[in-house]
Amino acid sequence: AAEFEKVFKAKSKNAWSDRGNFVKHSKMYRLHEIRHYDKPDASKLLDPDHWPCSERPLEGIHPSWQRLLNIASDGQLLSSVVRDAQSSEPLDRLNRPGLKQAFKLLSEIQALLDQKKSKRVAGDLEAIQAIAEQICDASSQVYELVPTANFSHSNVRPLDNENAVLAMLARVQSLDDLAVAAKILLGAQSLDGSGGSRVEYIHSALQCAVRLVDAGSPEMKALEGYINLTADPQCYLYTGEGERSLPKDLADVSVWRAVNKVQCFLDSDLTKPTEFWLPAGSRVQERGSSADSIMIADPSKPHDVKNGGLWLGRVSAHGHEHLTKLSKRMQVSAVSAVYRVDLAAEDGKAARIGEVGTRELLWHGTGVANAISMLSQGMLVKPRGADQCGSAYGDGLYFANAFAKSRGYTRCHNGTGLMLLCDVAKGETLKVTDGDWQTRVAIARHLHARKQAGLPPWKVGEECWAMTKSQWGSNRNKCVVDKVEEDTGRVLVRTLDATRTPTGDPIGFEPDELQPVPNGDVPEYASDITGTGYDSTHVMAGEGADKKPEGGVVHPSGPTMPVGANSYSAHDEIIVYDAQQARIVYVLEVQETTLLGMGGAWRDSPLRKIEEKKE
Repeated sequence: AAEFEKVFKAKSKNAWSDRGNFVKHSKMYRLHEIRHYDKPDASKLLDPDHWPCSERPLEGIHPSWQRLLNIASDGQLLSSVVRDAQSSEPLDRLNRPGLKQAFKLLSEIQALLDQKKSKRVAGDLEAIQAIAEQICDASSQVYELVPTANFSHSNVRPLDNENAVLAMLARVQSLDDLAVAAKILLGAQSLDGSGGSRVEYIHSALQCAVRLVDAGSPEMKALEGYINLTADPQCYLYTGEGERSLPKDLADVSVWRAVNKVQCFLDSDLTKPTEFWLPAGSRVQERGSSADSIMIADPSKPHDVKNGGLWLGRVSAHGHEHLTKLSKRMQVSAVSAVYRVDLAAEDGKAARIGEVGTRELLWHGTGVANAISMLSQGMLVKPRGADQCGSAYGDGLYFANAFAKSRGYTRCHNGTGLMLLCDVAKGETLKVTDGDWQTRVAIARHLHARKQAGLPPWKVGEECWAMTKSQWGSNRNKCVVDKVEEDTGRVLVRTLDATRTPTGDPIGFEPDELQPVPNGDVPEYASDITGTGYDSTHVMAGEGADKKPEGGVVHPSGPTMPVGANSYSAHDEIIVYDAQQARIVYVLEVQETTLLGMGGAWRDSPLRKIEEKKE
């Protein structure tokens, strides 16, 4: 014990006997509280099998919306989020205020890393060392706030590079989304079994008005047209005049989809249970049927149809629908359902959206694991790097004008994914091409500041960066403004040589083709478009990006939606940096149609084995 106290003193500059008054010192060891719990692990807490609430028939909630909520609250899905986030905390102990403080610290570390880059260019070693110490201190605080598995048994490095910070941001964002979902799921779990359904509770907690879009409505026809604009047909849901023809090689099979978790049996009377169950959202091919059940292939012998298979009940004893039979259109459509939603969390956004103007319905792909958090909170701008899909154009909400592009960002579970169609107020857009956003933001800030101050965009003698051409191609060179033409507004510049002496003949540029030279020659990292005078960024992917949609219609809620043939030939991105400029209008449930093999045979069984419950 004496030796331990000696080492503790040397490593922390604190006496073990006075650890209740522990003082943190730079570059020294710190105390970290390790919390021990007698409660079950997070996966058991999330397992609906352990929830006492009854599954009585639900009033006013469409079975397809029930299915989506069952998928989003699936224990295996949320347990995987806990595992991927490397959390050491039980789900009910996740601390949102602590996670928000961690976000703030990580943003400070990113700013310190940017400062470190500029000091390295200047060769200021003393400043670099001071910044490194600040990064270490902030990193220690982050580790104290973010529950980290094996933290007490392994060494951890300071978050001293961009990749480490981005990885931690992704973890913290996952935990924060999970903490929001946990609050709702724990409320559902607390039901005493005599009143209410889990799904009914979750739906009520979301405070979200939902309407399934009717397949035969003009609304569905317009939405299907927008979905299919920029890709091979992805949606076949519309039924009515002008409906899309189904593929000629579609297999003649009966396919069912699970609304919730369904037990498998060995007999059609459902008296002999097996170790298998069908997760919510999964699709199965019917091999036989009785009055209230269907037979599917046994995963242990999928091709042995002669000797039977496993049986699933279509309806529970309480009248709760277990399985929904899919029409031929639903079988082939990558979009399985479209819901019109109105979120209570986004009630206050209408004023800002109307104020900014230039509204469009745009796509956003996300993961099913984020569904409960997103539907309960609405669209929120996440810190830089928090989205694992990246944030190349700053901290904002990312949208696309092409269904196919956003579909690529959709993460599925049990073959089911989630997409959003949002009312986005673009306002004045900063148009950029892929890769030049930072440059365009720097130029826009320079020009806007000059305009606000009543000054010309450029003045004679001012240094700038310009892309000049020579016999060897285009090069980025430092130049000096030689003249500003009064009649055209063009700026004539001359290249600066190594001694900063103007050389060569003047070359003409438009004011927004020249980039300002920042202090120290090191450009600042832009995380948004503050100070540019613009409301959004429009990343133009191709020649047709800026074309006005042909046959576009105005949605009853206000935004424009393109429905004409080939309205967009490019897959553009639109980013807004104020969450008040975007609200969710439609939720689309998408499915992986590749689960069906040739001739309608299922390539992979969606069944899971039932894990033995541990008391």
